[in-house]
Amino acid sequence: MNKNLIPLKTTCPECDGHGSKETGGTFTLCGRVHPQVERCTNCDGSGVLVDWVDVRQLFTLLNTLKLEEQYQ
Repeated sequence: MNKNLIPLKTTCPECDGHGSKETGGTFTLCGRVHPQVERCTNCDGSGVLVDWVDVRQLFTLLNTLKLEEQYQ
């Protein structure tokens, strides 16, 4: 693995960080109705997406955000 890579973690947009999605079905357990859920296939149930970015790319992104913030 390259030592110049940094993980950028973002919330999964498909499951909103919950790691699971409702299937639309329900089931009854102990007299209560619960929604059926399945594991999110986009983030493998973690709720987080990890993008590996090179250090130089990270500095470029940070400088871009800094410039955008200055001009707002």
